[in-house]
Amino acid sequence: MDSPHTPPQSSHDKVPDTGHRGAYFWHFDHRRDDETVESIARAHNIHPATGRRWRNERATLGTDRRVRNPKAKAKGHKLGRPFKVDYETLESMVSKENPTREKPLLFQARQYDIRLTERSLQYNLRTRFNKAQMYVARYTKKVSSTNKTKRVQYGKDHKDWPIYRGWDLVYFTDEAHVNPTERFQKPRVLRERGNTGLGGGRNNPANIAEEEDISSGFSVHCYACINWFFKSDLGFYNDEREMLPKPKPPRKPTKSKYETQETFNNRLREWEAKLPPPVTQEAQGNYMTQKYYAKNVLATYIKAINQARL
Repeated sequence: MDSPHTPPQSSHDKVPDTGHRGAYFWHFDHRRDDETVESIARAHNIHPATGRRWRNERATLGTDRRVRNPKAKAKGHKLGRPFKVDYETLESMVSKENPTREKPLLFQARQYDIRLTERSLQYNLRTRFNKAQMYVARYTKKVSSTNKTKRVQYGKDHKDWPIYRGWDLVYFTDEAHVNPTERFQKPRVLRERGNTGLGGGRNNPANIAEEEDISSGFSVHCYACINWFFKSDLGFYNDEREMLPKPKPPRKPTKSKYETQETFNNRLREWEAKLPPPVTQEAQGNYMTQKYYAKNVLATYIKAINQARL
């Protein structure tokens, strides 16, 4: 009785690899005058129809390699698992009609009901569009037409409001960021790469932010709220995170059992000399985090409204 063994496999590969195709094409390009196409296919253990299909693909795609992605793209589908987010949703995000394209990606994902992590959403935008991502917006000193329209419309809608039972019930809150030397809060906008695409490109007026005048060399961040009967104190804040990146020090050497103590001490002194100097961080403002806003600033606004109700 024969022992169990693996059944003999077919000598024909279902999908030959790139090396197999490369060998076939080299033989086909360097064939002798007396060699036929069928004999070359038999020499490489493939069917003549397979060789004919490979030659047609090379003539169409312009390469000897087994390029599956271009072939799948030409047929209108992708290899592997399908994307979780449809193309129309991402197209709406990248277009210039997206009202939240200046917000963080996770905020935009909630608006469009996209259940992906930020990294996965970035991958989808980068690969399925022309390297779409949150680019830094261009600056201009002119008021954009969108902001001007909103301001004019707001004035028209509220010009006849009464002071009592009207403006006295409205609280205005704002955070001011005076940071002329270094823009920690660079506005970003979701668009495709270059000057073309669904978002209109970097030169589109919808992708240009208003530039503030530089009047001071200090960074000041403050917040306050105001009402017809009430004006809060001006509050200042500063994020305690380290803004300057710390250089990564070189790895500390370890003593080998084959070297003397003197040699190791010399290497240790060289390592200490290569250590980066300590980073000195000046006191300066930074953008306000949501945690800081909810813990400190929002509580001040709520307290002011409660006092006004009394």
